[in-house]
Amino acid sequence: MVKWTYQTCEKEALKYKTKIEFRKNSSSAYTISVRNKWINDWFDRKIKPANYWNNENIINAARECLYYTEFRDNYISAFRKAKKNNLLSSFHWLTNDICSFDLTAKIHLIYVYEIIELKCVYVGRTINLANRDYSHRYKYKIINGDKKYDNLNAFCVKNNVILPKPIIVEHSLNSSDSQKREEYWINKYINNDWNKINKSKTGEGISSLGGGRIKWTYEKCYKEAKKYNSRGEFCEKSSQAYRVSLQYKWIDEYDWIKRIIKTPNYWNYERCYEEAKKYIRKKDFENNSRVAYAKSCREKWLKNYNWFINGYKKESKWTYEKCGEVAKLCKNKTDFSEKYNFAYRKCLTKKWINDFFL
Repeated sequence: MVKWTYQTCEKEALKYKTKIEFRKNSSSAYTISVRNKWINDWFDRKIKPANYWNNENIINAARECLYYTEFRDNYISAFRKAKKNNLLSSFHWLTNDICSFDLTAKIHLIYVYEIIELKCVYVGRTINLANRDYSHRYKYKIINGDKKYDNLNAFCVKNNVILPKPIIVEHSLNSSDSQKREEYWINKYINNDWNKINKSKTGEGISSLGGGRIKWTYEKCYKEAKKYNSRGEFCEKSSQAYRVSLQYKWIDEYDWIKRIIKTPNYWNYERCYEEAKKYIRKKDFENNSRVAYAKSCREKWLKNYNWFINGYKKESKWTYEKCGEVAKLCKNKTDFSEKYNFAYRKCLTKKWINDFFL
């Protein structure tokens, strides 16, 4: 088994021309390189001219990626500008995590957390260790007003021990093999007198493979793409098939949905005006045609679109009566703030808080 040190990661990275190619072909080495901030030692970052990242160039860069993390890692300036301009939510083809649709792809790895003080171990399988480690440490769900953290995190807090760094014990496995090896490593630790922290069952055919998804082959993607007249429509109505077609570069063969590249001065006053007439509210215009909306804002043309009506603000559910009901369930203001933060803030704003707590 390869131990991913700086030297071995460098040797592996130099086999590839780009970060994306590196990630696709050696995900575990890529993950460790990103986590340790070695990645830019091997891949030069090209400096873009000032004001390069306008809305159109940001969208073009995002179209080359499949995941938010990939967009962030490879186009950090564009990602920050997109976040600042509230563009990220419109990139429907991007997903929050790396997700394989090819169950035979050898991108899975097995990792362990060894709590040596208690001789306890947690064994897991993933395709993105950095994200999985973050989930174990920080993510939680709100259940009945209480925060419920990951089982591993909860175990460490309960026993007053520090959650250690994960150790990769195997990598470059397909989905089925990773299930078998996960069970193998759990049994190996148990046979060596370690206690298992895992609560979920493991083994082939038991832990999830994502088998409920359609497996998007070339033929299925081609057939699905035939239903649409543009890439935008394909992306919006069948995002999974679109992402797979983009990933394997099949989309370039779909002649009927060739990408239309607009000239820099395409969005003049007349075109923006006609585009804006398709919508009733400014917010709809912004969400569905961001480049035209941005140009209209920049040129101060919006004031001429006098047919727009104001959106309706959603009425808050935290009325005086509702706040009073949940406040009775709490011991004090601090407890109220932690369990029902939105209600607590509404009470502060409306100066109701002293009506419920002495």
